[in-house]
Amino acid sequence: MSDDVISTEELWLERARVAREVGVELGELARSLNTVVGTNYFGVGCEEGEDIFAKLTSLLRTGSADLKNLSSAAHVVAVSAINTGQSITSTDTAAAAVLE
Repeated sequence: MSDDVISTEELWLERARVAREVGVELGELARSLNTVVGTNYFGVGCEEGEDIFAKLTSLLRTGSADLKNLSSAAHVVAVSAINTGQSITSTDTAAAAVLE
């Protein structure tokens, strides 16, 4: 194994693709989580049932919001990966031109 550092734009594009895919999947999970419990099956008119339903609904909304935030973050990572790959390629090209 060599001590050379190798970075190719293709690898950064692959990282971006994976991050985009993760972002889409997290967004889908966020939407799905909102539909898990739409009706109070725990007891309408029953204090304990109402409380369980309210707490579960709150938990699911919080989880969905967290997944949406992670989805957005994954999309930011995708853009950053593309920009990083392009920046490294540009820097390498410029450095190679100086060495020639």
